[in-house]
Amino acid sequence: KMNIQTIDVTQPATEVVQKVVKANSSIILIPPKLKGKELNIETPDQDQKMVGLFSSGTTGISKCIWNSFRNLLDNGLKTFSAFKLSRKEHLLMMAAPWHVAGLSWAIMAEELGIQYDFLTTTKGDHEKWYDKIREVKPDVLLTVPGVLSRIIGKDWFVRKLVFGGYAPGQDDLKEFAKHSEVMIQGYGQTEAGGLIARHIMKSSG
Repeated sequence: KMNIQTIDVTQPATEVVQKVVKANSSIILIPPKLKGKELNIETPDQDQKMVGLFSSGTTGISKCIWNSFRNLLDNGLKTFSAFKLSRKEHLLMMAAPWHVAGLSWAIMAEELGIQYDFLTTTKGDHEKWYDKIREVKPDVLLTVPGVLSRIIGKDWFVRKLVFGGYAPGQDDLKEFAKHSEVMIQGYGQTEAGGLIARHIMKSSG
């Protein structure tokens, strides 16, 4: 069994990701909302590098789900292909680095040497999200509908908008479309640690 290292997720997201990538041991990322709580974490019975991420807890108690680092990287590389991303594009990720989607996106960008910025989204920081898009001017924004619904109607535009999570309603989609050329909706499952489906929409449609 490998040693397990807990990484402080309150650091800037890119630092969290780089520590996950460079670590020689298994890693656990505890969401801020679970800090200080009694957690029932089973040690993975593996001799490869494992990453412990927590389920959202919407169906009960948050559980630590172990994925191999290799699987998270593979998931990120499949995402790269499914979302038709390019190594030349500048990516902006607005998510949580301790969640499987945000983490696998960032691991993919690190592996492929793609220019990316990662803003950890915190409730109530809507102005920061909007300011970050304006500052970075990314080709692609990868985020969740909950973030987008807070910044629609503001003055920003990206060529490609990628979002996962719950399915937004038609009214939200029409608003998202005003901020992009192409929208790509992804669906995954935290426990599966993978992308299950994706849907590409031209914003003009």
